[in-house]
Amino acid sequence: MENIPIYKYMPLKYLMSLLQSKVLFVSKVVKWEDPYENFFLKQNFVLRNGKRVSREMIDLCFSGIFGQSWTKKKSSDAMWRIYSLIPNKSNCIKDLGDVAVRIKTLPQQIMDEIAPSLRGCSAEIREVEYKTEYEIKEWVKHLPTITQDNMANLILTSLFLKRDSFEHEDEVRLIIHVPSEKQFGEVLRIPITPIRIVSEFVMDPRLSNDLVTIIRNELIHLGVDKGKIRKSRLYDLYKTTLVVDAQS
Repeated sequence: MENIPIYKYMPLKYLMSLLQSKVLFVSKVVKWEDPYENFFLKQNFVLRNGKRVSREMIDLCFSGIFGQSWTKKKSSDAMWRIYSLIPNKSNCIKDLGDVAVRIKTLPQQIMDEIAPSLRGCSAEIREVEYKTEYEIKEWVKHLPTITQDNMANLILTSLFLKRDSFEHEDEVRLIIHVPSEKQFGEVLRIPITPIRIVSEFVMDPRLSNDLVTIIRNELIHLGVDKGKIRKSRLYDLYKTTLVVDAQS
Protein backbone atom coordinates (compact mmCIF):
# COMPACT_ATOMS: atom_id res chain seq x y z
CA MET A 1 0.00 0.00 0.00
CA GLU A 2 3.01 2.29 -0.35
CA ASN A 3 1.25 4.52 -2.93
CA ILE A 4 -2.17 4.72 -1.22
CA PRO A 5 -2.64 8.12 0.49
CA ILE A 6 -2.96 8.08 4.27
CA TYR A 7 -4.16 10.83 6.57
CA LYS A 8 -3.79 11.99 10.14
CA TYR A 9 -6.28 14.23 11.93
CA MET A 10 -4.45 16.16 14.63
CA PRO A 11 -4.99 19.26 16.80
CA LEU A 12 -3.32 22.36 15.38
CA LYS A 13 -1.08 22.69 18.47
CA TYR A 14 0.45 19.27 17.76
CA LEU A 15 0.83 20.01 14.07
CA MET A 16 2.63 23.27 14.84
CA SER A 17 4.91 21.42 17.25
CA LEU A 18 5.69 18.89 14.50
CA LEU A 19 6.50 21.66 12.01
CA GLN A 20 8.68 23.54 14.51
CA SER A 21 10.56 20.63 16.07
CA LYS A 22 10.77 18.52 12.89
CA VAL A 23 10.48 15.47 15.11
CA LEU A 24 7.99 12.62 14.74
CA PHE A 25 6.92 11.30 18.13
CA VAL A 26 6.01 7.59 18.17
CA SER A 27 4.84 6.21 21.52
CA LYS A 28 5.20 2.80 23.13
CA VAL A 29 2.20 0.61 22.40
CA VAL A 30 1.99 -0.35 26.10
CA LYS A 31 1.08 3.28 26.77
CA TRP A 32 -1.98 3.20 24.51
CA GLU A 33 -4.93 4.01 26.77
CA ASP A 34 -7.73 2.51 24.68
CA PRO A 35 -8.99 -0.53 26.69
CA TYR A 36 -9.53 -2.47 23.47
CA GLU A 37 -5.93 -2.09 22.28
CA ASN A 38 -3.13 -4.55 23.03
CA PHE A 39 -5.54 -7.46 23.47
CA PHE A 40 -2.61 -9.90 23.16
CA LEU A 41 -0.69 -8.09 25.91
CA LYS A 42 -3.73 -8.37 28.20
CA GLN A 43 -4.01 -12.15 28.06
CA ASN A 44 -3.07 -14.31 31.05
CA PHE A 45 0.30 -15.93 30.33
CA VAL A 46 1.51 -18.98 32.26
CA LEU A 47 4.57 -21.21 32.07
CA ARG A 48 4.27 -24.96 31.44
CA ASN A 49 4.54 -25.57 35.19
CA GLY A 50 1.43 -23.44 35.68
CA LYS A 51 3.27 -20.48 37.20
CA ARG A 52 1.85 -17.21 36.02
CA VAL A 53 4.12 -14.92 33.99
CA SER A 54 4.41 -11.56 35.73
CA ARG A 55 2.85 -8.48 34.18
CA GLU A 56 6.28 -6.82 34.36
CA MET A 57 7.74 -9.55 32.16
CA ILE A 58 4.93 -9.22 29.60
CA ASP A 59 5.30 -5.42 29.55
CA LEU A 60 9.02 -5.93 28.98
CA CYS A 61 8.28 -7.98 25.85
CA PHE A 62 6.28 -5.03 24.50
CA SER A 63 8.66 -2.35 25.73
CA GLY A 64 10.61 -2.06 22.47
CA ILE A 65 7.52 -1.78 20.27
CA PHE A 66 6.26 1.68 19.27
CA GLY A 67 3.27 2.66 17.19
CA GLN A 68 1.40 5.51 15.56
CA SER A 69 -2.05 5.61 13.99
CA TRP A 70 -3.00 7.00 10.58
CA THR A 71 -6.12 6.42 8.48
CA LYS A 72 -7.24 5.92 4.91
CA LYS A 73 -10.35 7.97 5.72
CA LYS A 74 -10.06 11.10 3.60
CA SER A 75 -13.37 12.63 4.56
CA SER A 76 -15.09 11.78 7.83
CA ASP A 77 -17.53 13.74 9.98
CA ALA A 78 -16.73 11.42 12.90
CA MET A 79 -12.96 12.00 12.65
CA TRP A 80 -13.37 15.79 12.61
CA ARG A 81 -15.59 15.65 15.69
CA ILE A 82 -13.23 13.30 17.55
CA TYR A 83 -10.06 15.29 16.98
CA SER A 84 -11.35 18.85 16.69
CA LEU A 85 -12.80 20.52 19.79
CA ILE A 86 -15.24 22.94 18.20
CA PRO A 87 -18.51 24.04 19.85
CA ASN A 88 -21.67 24.52 17.81
CA LYS A 89 -20.51 28.00 16.82
CA SER A 90 -16.93 28.21 15.58
CA ASN A 91 -16.62 31.82 16.77
CA CYS A 92 -16.84 30.50 20.36
CA ILE A 93 -13.58 28.53 20.14
CA LYS A 94 -11.50 29.13 23.28
CA ASP A 95 -8.20 27.69 22.04
CA LEU A 96 -7.39 27.58 18.33
CA GLY A 97 -4.77 24.94 19.12
CA ASP A 98 -7.59 22.45 19.73
CA VAL A 99 -8.87 22.77 16.15
CA ALA A 100 -7.87 19.79 14.02
CA VAL A 101 -6.01 19.81 10.72
CA ARG A 102 -5.88 16.76 8.47
CA ILE A 103 -2.51 16.06 6.88
CA LYS A 104 -1.88 13.77 3.93
CA THR A 105 1.14 11.73 2.90
CA LEU A 106 2.12 8.34 1.45
CA PRO A 107 3.31 5.33 3.49
CA GLN A 108 6.47 5.03 1.41
CA GLN A 109 7.33 8.68 2.01
CA ILE A 110 7.16 8.12 5.77
CA MET A 111 9.27 4.96 5.53
CA ASP A 112 11.90 6.69 3.39
CA GLU A 113 11.98 9.67 5.75
CA ILE A 114 12.44 7.69 8.97
CA ALA A 115 14.72 4.95 7.59
CA PRO A 116 18.06 6.76 8.27
CA SER A 117 17.17 7.07 11.97
CA LEU A 118 16.03 3.46 12.37
CA ARG A 119 19.06 1.45 11.34
CA GLY A 120 19.01 -1.83 13.21
CA CYS A 121 15.26 -1.54 13.88
CA SER A 122 12.35 -2.95 11.95
CA ALA A 123 9.43 -0.80 10.84
CA GLU A 124 6.33 -1.27 8.74
CA ILE A 125 3.13 0.52 7.82
CA ARG A 126 0.15 -1.71 7.29
CA GLU A 127 -3.63 -1.56 7.25
CA VAL A 128 -5.42 -2.78 10.35
CA GLU A 129 -7.54 -5.89 9.81
CA TYR A 130 -10.95 -5.70 11.46
CA LYS A 131 -12.26 -8.92 12.96
CA THR A 132 -15.36 -9.92 14.87
CA GLU A 133 -14.94 -10.57 18.57
CA TYR A 134 -15.35 -14.28 17.82
CA GLU A 135 -12.59 -14.21 15.19
CA ILE A 136 -10.18 -12.51 17.59
CA LYS A 137 -10.98 -15.07 20.29
CA GLU A 138 -10.33 -17.85 17.77
CA TRP A 139 -7.02 -16.26 16.76
CA VAL A 140 -5.91 -16.22 20.41
CA LYS A 141 -7.22 -19.73 21.02
CA HIS A 142 -5.29 -21.25 18.10
CA LEU A 143 -1.94 -19.56 18.62
CA PRO A 144 1.14 -21.75 18.22
CA THR A 145 3.25 -22.57 21.27
CA ILE A 146 4.61 -19.24 22.48
CA THR A 147 8.39 -19.06 22.75
CA GLN A 148 11.00 -16.36 23.11
CA ASP A 149 11.69 -16.76 19.39
CA ASN A 150 8.16 -16.14 18.15
CA MET A 151 6.82 -13.77 20.84
CA ALA A 152 7.83 -10.60 18.97
CA ASN A 153 6.18 -11.76 15.73
CA LEU A 154 2.96 -12.66 17.55
CA ILE A 155 2.92 -9.26 19.23
CA LEU A 156 3.43 -7.48 15.91
CA THR A 157 0.71 -9.52 14.20
CA SER A 158 -1.75 -8.76 17.01
CA LEU A 159 -1.15 -5.02 16.66
CA PHE A 160 -2.68 -5.10 13.17
CA LEU A 161 -5.88 -6.80 14.40
CA LYS A 162 -8.82 -4.89 15.84
CA ARG A 163 -12.49 -5.48 16.60
CA ASP A 164 -14.85 -4.69 13.75
CA SER A 165 -16.71 -2.23 16.00
CA PHE A 166 -13.92 0.20 15.08
CA GLU A 167 -14.00 -0.47 11.35
CA HIS A 168 -15.15 3.10 10.68
CA GLU A 169 -11.63 4.29 11.60
CA ASP A 170 -10.14 2.62 8.50
CA GLU A 171 -6.85 2.64 10.41
CA VAL A 172 -3.31 2.29 9.14
CA ARG A 173 -0.53 1.74 11.67
CA LEU A 174 3.14 2.55 11.74
CA ILE A 175 4.79 -0.03 14.01
CA ILE A 176 8.48 0.14 14.94
CA HIS A 177 10.32 -2.65 16.76
CA VAL A 178 13.48 -1.55 18.56
CA PRO A 179 15.81 -4.46 19.53
CA SER A 180 16.32 -4.89 23.26
CA GLU A 181 20.03 -4.08 23.07
CA LYS A 182 19.29 -0.57 21.81
CA GLN A 183 18.56 2.34 24.12
CA PHE A 184 15.11 3.90 23.99
CA GLY A 185 12.78 5.88 26.22
CA GLU A 186 9.02 6.16 26.51
CA VAL A 187 8.76 7.80 23.10
CA LEU A 188 10.78 7.51 19.89
CA ARG A 189 11.83 10.93 18.61
CA ILE A 190 12.54 10.58 14.90
CA PRO A 191 13.92 13.56 12.93
CA ILE A 192 11.86 14.30 9.82
CA THR A 193 11.16 17.19 7.45
CA PRO A 194 7.34 17.44 7.55
CA ILE A 195 6.91 19.91 4.69
CA ARG A 196 8.79 17.47 2.43
CA ILE A 197 6.47 14.52 3.01
CA VAL A 198 3.10 16.17 3.76
CA SER A 199 1.27 17.08 0.56
CA GLU A 200 -1.90 18.54 2.02
CA PHE A 201 -3.05 20.50 5.10
CA VAL A 202 -6.85 20.52 5.36
CA MET A 203 -8.77 22.46 8.03
CA ASP A 204 -12.01 21.58 9.81
CA PRO A 205 -15.04 22.22 7.57
CA ARG A 206 -16.91 23.95 10.44
CA LEU A 207 -14.41 26.81 10.72
CA SER A 208 -15.35 30.35 9.80
CA ASN A 209 -13.46 32.02 6.96
CA ASP A 210 -11.76 34.36 9.45
CA LEU A 211 -10.35 31.44 11.46
CA VAL A 212 -9.30 29.65 8.27
CA THR A 213 -7.28 32.74 7.34
CA ILE A 214 -5.61 32.86 10.77
CA ILE A 215 -4.61 29.19 10.65
CA ARG A 216 -3.45 29.46 7.04
CA ASN A 217 -1.16 32.35 7.97
CA GLU A 218 0.22 30.39 10.94
CA LEU A 219 1.08 27.43 8.70
CA ILE A 220 2.62 29.63 6.00
CA HIS A 221 4.76 31.29 8.69
CA LEU A 222 6.07 27.82 9.58
CA GLY A 223 7.13 27.13 6.00
CA VAL A 224 4.07 25.40 4.53
CA ASP A 225 3.37 26.12 0.85
CA LYS A 226 0.09 28.06 0.75
CA GLY A 227 -0.99 25.92 -2.22
CA LYS A 228 -1.12 22.90 0.08
CA ILE A 229 -3.52 24.53 2.55
CA ARG A 230 -7.30 24.51 2.27
CA LYS A 231 -10.52 24.09 4.21
CA SER A 232 -12.42 20.79 4.00
CA ARG A 233 -15.47 20.92 1.74
CA LEU A 234 -17.25 18.13 3.61
CA TYR A 235 -20.23 20.33 4.47
CA ASP A 236 -20.43 22.23 1.20
CA LEU A 237 -23.94 21.80 -0.13
CA TYR A 238 -24.33 21.05 -3.83
CA LYS A 239 -26.88 23.42 -5.34
CA THR A 240 -28.32 23.64 -8.80
CA THR A 241 -31.34 25.22 -10.46
CA LEU A 242 -34.42 22.99 -10.65
CA VAL A 243 -37.22 23.83 -13.03
CA VAL A 244 -40.74 23.61 -11.66
CA ASP A 245 -43.49 23.10 -14.19
CA ALA A 246 -46.40 25.24 -12.92
CA GLN A 247 -48.78 23.95 -15.57
CA SER A 248 -51.27 21.31 -14.53
